[in-house]
Amino acid sequence: MALIPFEKTKATVEKELNKTYAKILAFSEQLENDHIHQRIIDGQPPIIRMFYNCYQFNSSLIGVVNQIVEAVEVGEINNIDNYTESDFFFTRTIFALHNDHGTINTVKVPDILELDEIVHLLQKQIRYFCFINDLFPEDFGVNYRKPIKGIADIPLDLYQVIHLCLLNMKEQMEKISIQQEIFNTLQDTKKRKETA
Repeated sequence: MALIPFEKTKATVEKELNKTYAKILAFSEQLENDHIHQRIIDGQPPIIRMFYNCYQFNSSLIGVVNQIVEAVEVGEINNIDNYTESDFFFTRTIFALHNDHGTINTVKVPDILELDEIVHLLQKQIRYFCFINDLFPEDFGVNYRKPIKGIADIPLDLYQVIHLCLLNMKEQMEKISIQQEIFNTLQDTKKRKETA
């Protein structure tokens, strides 16, 4: 049997982690300058709620990541029949299904959290995912798969779990971008009316 180089999976995850980290940092700086994060809807700033949703979702999946890491470190293998690069199309499908049905991101934000605090927590999580991604040789992360309760009954490998977190962060940041565009449009309209 020919060896699979497993370069694509790890490189894809690393690229997406770095891109997401940079985007969260840029977003937080821009949002601080625009003061959009201070707008209140339903008793909470929607921007902080969206970032916190990412944090909570990631936190639940970090437990799954840790279980996979422990299993791999002790030599458990339950994926010998499907020894291939990770299938990220599969994780995109899972995410889309659960996102459409509202089973992802339904948490209330603690009132004490500020934008810079939640951004710091997200950055810490991304650095942890980067550490895990760097920890193993490429193929170790696909050796063991685990189902995620409430999200995927079909077991996912280490890289697919991290990819699921990245998809969620990307989705939330797209929502934040839309919120920001709406806010800026409203501000521009208000200024034009004031100067007219």
